[in-house]
Amino acid sequence: MQLPFTSTIAPPQTIYAVVSTNFPQFTLFLGGREQGPYNLPAYEEAGSMARRVSLTPIAVVGDVIVLATFVSGIGFLIWWAGGGGSIGL
Repeated sequence: MQLPFTSTIAPPQTIYAVVSTNFPQFTLFLGGREQGPYNLPAYEEAGSMARRVSLTPIAVVGDVIVLATFVSGIGFLIWWAGGGGSIGL
């Protein structure tokens, strides 16, 4: 005896996106049909190039300070775990 078989699962559809020449926009295709153009988020430039260039050295100094503090802390923990030695007090 053979039972009738029906499936409610749709076969997988191909989905892909095509980037528009009018960036920042793309068009989504699902199953060969266009789903519509979608806009990507675009953010306005908050500062000028001169401002960003002038702030770069400050950011580099800040990064070096953070890294030096981290490395010093790791070094201190290694020194302390090894017995700490004598500080001469």
